[in-house]
Amino acid sequence: MNVTQPSRPSGPSIETLQAENATLRAEIARLHQRIAELEAGPDKNHDQPEPFDAAITPINIDYPHLQRLFWQFPSAIAILHGPEHLFIAANERYQALVGEHRPLIGQKVCDAFSEVAEYGQAFLALLDQVYTSQQAYIGYEQQIRWNVSNTGLQQDAWLNMIYQPIVDSAGRTEGIVVYAVDVTVQVSARQELMLKKAEIARLNAELAAHLNEISHSQHMLQGLLDHSPIAIEMSDLQGNYLLMNRMLLDLLGLSDVCDAVGRPVRISSMLKSLNGRARIESRFSLPENRLNANIRSNLAH
Repeated sequence: MNVTQPSRPSGPSIETLQAENATLRAEIARLHQRIAELEAGPDKNHDQPEPFDAAITPINIDYPHLQRLFWQFPSAIAILHGPEHLFIAANERYQALVGEHRPLIGQKVCDAFSEVAEYGQAFLALLDQVYTSQQAYIGYEQQIRWNVSNTGLQQDAWLNMIYQPIVDSAGRTEGIVVYAVDVTVQVSARQELMLKKAEIARLNAELAAHLNEISHSQHMLQGLLDHSPIAIEMSDLQGNYLLMNRMLLDLLGLSDVCDAVGRPVRISSMLKSLNGRARIESRFSLPENRLNANIRSNLAH
């Protein structure tokens, strides 16, 4: 069972988990107090009961209700006992989270999760640390690899977790309460989004490289055309200029190729602009009959 610690949380907030923690700890504290009262027995030094103080509300623990609260808690909860982390309770959410096939009650964590020995001593180390230090551990999006489906295949999951130590009235650690919320769906969705963004960035980089190559080729072609001894232009099927060389620009009295590109080819205007100074050489493509033709024209005097 591998445990990693990412930088950003997702899923239920830590405030929600802490509120659930406080509720259960209060119930556990009341239970400890009631057990202590029962173990102490009646006060033999007083034959008469103490006067009732109306300002003090007696504790009345509804054990069936407490049991229902534990089993129906909206988060996965398990209670571990002793330094060997023996499962003494686990609610339905926890059993469903770790796999219905997995026996828990009466099992040590290392035995219940046999894959721990192979995949993550860090998991047990965290439990040992909480038990010894009596300091709660809070983990966000911990990656865990385990056999949930009972197929023998290891599956990755991500959990938000709290390990809360249980300390008795004498200050001794009795066990650990484990809270867990499955955030695998959120983490997987974010990872998929990151992969898609990375793919888009890669495609954009490739497109930019291709556009740069095209632009470079266009500059090279324009340089060759500008050094040609004849006037040259190229137009599309709609009859709009695509490019022309420097000589043709000079003949037409245009200062820049941008003044002509995208404008329709006007043969009559071209002839008038040339004013008998040169021969016209043009290439036309007729879409109707797919005729390609090179035309050379000399002006008549």
